[in-house]
Amino acid sequence: MVAGLPNGRGGLYRGRVTIDADRITEVVPHPCGRSVRHGDIDFSHHVVLPGFIDLQLNGAFGNDITTSPESLWPIGERLLSQGVTAFLPTVVTSGPEQRRAAYAAVLARPAGYRGATPLGLHIEGPALSPQRAGSHTTTQLIGDVAALADEIIAEIDAVALVTVAPEIANAVPAIEQMAKAGVTVSLGHTAASATQTTRALEAGATAFTHLFNGMGPLHHREVGAVGVALLHPTARVSIIADSHHLTDDAMRLVWRLAGSERTFLVTDAMAGMGAPGGAYRLGAMPAQCDETARNNDGSLAGSLLTMPEAARRLRRLTGASWDELAAVTSANPADLLGDAERGRLEPGHRADIAVVDSRLRPVATFVAGVLAWQRVEAATVARAAAKTRHGSSADTPAAPAATESAVPHPAAPATIGDADAGAAAAIGVDI
Repeated sequence: MVAGLPNGRGGLYRGRVTIDADRITEVVPHPCGRSVRHGDIDFSHHVVLPGFIDLQLNGAFGNDITTSPESLWPIGERLLSQGVTAFLPTVVTSGPEQRRAAYAAVLARPAGYRGATPLGLHIEGPALSPQRAGSHTTTQLIGDVAALADEIIAEIDAVALVTVAPEIANAVPAIEQMAKAGVTVSLGHTAASATQTTRALEAGATAFTHLFNGMGPLHHREVGAVGVALLHPTARVSIIADSHHLTDDAMRLVWRLAGSERTFLVTDAMAGMGAPGGAYRLGAMPAQCDETARNNDGSLAGSLLTMPEAARRLRRLTGASWDELAAVTSANPADLLGDAERGRLEPGHRADIAVVDSRLRPVATFVAGVLAWQRVEAATVARAAAKTRHGSSADTPAAPAATESAVPHPAAPATIGDADAGAAAAIGVDI
């Protein structure tokens, strides 16, 4: 495919990405004026990024994952329209029976599934502070992490990430135990002191869940988890970049101190995302959705955010470059999970790709080299008929996922034409 690509210096260049089977095999410049070869998909007016990876998604499109874990699969199909190629279905505080159902559901991949890939569950609760529980059901919180750690390690194939409050009893040994087993541990929903937080990081925690939200305040005599997160040299921090969870200045503060090296975007989306306004659930908690999601006492209950919206807001507030956007939406979450196959547009990496326009609106989504979703009339195709993918620079377009947002590839390709200087300049391509 030919498109604008991040150039490593903050801008874009016109390049060509070649895919063989499910892998990227070549990424090279394709100067303006050079013809698009037969078999290429021409996205010259658009930008190619590594597919978005959302590490905190509680539900969407009317479905709550905690109470209906099997819904993660239809949700994953529809996430393609948002450029999301991988995600962590998130189970909020609930009883062991609901967690067991989620463990089973995430391992039961339906035959023929072609949506965004669930990389494992994010278990957010019940090892959280009752003081900072937010919309988690406090009656189901636990005061000791030891048994939960044993449970999660026993379900290691189903779980990718766990959020823990470091002040809960046995948190430090449990974090060390889970980290050694290969589970990523993030700190969140916590009133911990800086000392408690630091000990948890030393034990093997490597991230912070939705920084600021569900955490004690930054105080000049006790900086707490927030202060440690902002000052730590390597721990990654997730943020919910809507207009409700963080003020503009809080976003700028995170960007100034954590930057694109440590920050990653999550949606924390719940069932009301992508659905009409009305009443939904976040686990056991009822929520009302209009401009955002709130529980009955008015507290935030997840979000209605999408990954493209989060990236747009970050870019507007911080001036984040295309390279930085690729980091916070894909490379950083992949690195946090230790996933060396995803997150970058480099030879050898899995061909999970989000094609977006200059306003970060999704144009097309590729999963493992297959064109899985496309906006109507988004691309021109330099071929009279579909070809097999092997050795070409784009896969044979697959039938779209069976969702209302998926669209078929055009039966008759549009006329091909190289992007001229004006079109390239519109998305900032070096000419």
